[in-house]
Amino acid sequence: MINNKRASLLRILTVDHLAFYSALLFVFFWLFCAYDVLIKGEETTQNLMTTLAVATVVLAGVLVWRILSITSLFREGKESTGVINRVYFYRGRGIITYVHEYMGKKYICRDRVMKTKATTALTSGDEVTILFNTNNPKRAIIQDLYT
Repeated sequence: MINNKRASLLRILTVDHLAFYSALLFVFFWLFCAYDVLIKGEETTQNLMTTLAVATVVLAGVLVWRILSITSLFREGKESTGVINRVYFYRGRGIITYVHEYMGKKYICRDRVMKTKATTALTSGDEVTILFNTNNPKRAIIQDLYT
């Protein structure tokens, strides 16, 4: 079945745990560096600039990888029905565990998510539409969280 839906960048950044924290830390490091430059001026240390450069590369890499990973499931993934068996939140983040079947075998998958209106609305026993990779059926996401 061809998936006509597209992932929303805003939804990826607000729902996906890894994308959210990568983007947040990326912005935080740049604001911290800008503050340091304003306070110290030309005395800004080379160590801070090196740390900022490394953090920028790493965090941008993780963020781009996560966005591409999710959008590739929308382009190439197979749509299926899954059943949520556990929803767990701690403070602002959580894990949603669900089961889906592919070629007669059941797969248990997890989405690490931020606590949002859409994620807290899900409960155990809910049927959800998922997208999964046919080469690795454990690699899956709950489609409606990202559209």
